[in-house]
Amino acid sequence: MAYTELLELDSISTLFEKGTYFDTQSAFHAVGRPIPGMEGELIPYALKNDLLVSGILVFSFLLLCFVLNKGQSLILHQLKDFFVERKRGNMFVETESEFRYQFFLISHGAWMLGLVLFILFLQPSGTGSLYPSWISILVCLLACASLYAFKFLSYSFVNWVFFTHSQCERWMEVYALVISLQGVVLFPLACALAYFDFDTKTGLIVLLVVLGISKLLLFCKSFSIFFGKIYGLLTNILYFCTLEMIPLLFLLKVISEITPSWTIKL
Repeated sequence: MAYTELLELDSISTLFEKGTYFDTQSAFHAVGRPIPGMEGELIPYALKNDLLVSGILVFSFLLLCFVLNKGQSLILHQLKDFFVERKRGNMFVETESEFRYQFFLISHGAWMLGLVLFILFLQPSGTGSLYPSWISILVCLLACASLYAFKFLSYSFVNWVFFTHSQCERWMEVYALVISLQGVVLFPLACALAYFDFDTKTGLIVLLVVLGISKLLLFCKSFSIFFGKIYGLLTNILYFCTLEMIPLLFLLKVISEITPSWTIKL
């Protein structure tokens, strides 16, 4: 084929079609026999192979060991004081470092809930994800952190308006303790889901049981701290559902709506 004829071809890709100049040039063709074998298959996504999930769990384990070792006096005092109705103010003065340990435990509870929600709802298992896994994990973690921040601000404002300072202080202590213990309980659940092929339906049931127990404890404590009389039961239901249950249900609704829009069936 003449050089002028090559210039008249529509595109470079046509140069490699049959019957063109490159058919006669051995430099553009593989020499020897083709290598036998099977076509490779893509490795499906697995939580135990996700470095971000492993990093979060390892960091959580180290943080729990550190906090429970350094701040055990605060946790033990709060546990002993949980089922006791104080008639006076808190005689146990927490230090700045102990408050820091409590904050670490609350943060740990937030990202443990976010990680469990990612595993149960957003991990690309049996579906193809439209986004990388780290984006889904980050969305869940930020959503749970925003939820806890919103609830702490809401409780602080509403309690400041309607209740006394000692009641507000007592409620924040109880709330921080329950959230911290909830995160500790969710840690082994996240490990089981990530590394031991724990059934997701069973994991969802365990998550609902843990959340149900924590909300029941908070409901009972809010009634005893703020109302304490039988005629205040309806008021406590309204207070608790507005500030605690509705934000949680909103979070679960958002996560469940994101799931089908971020995945595609394979």
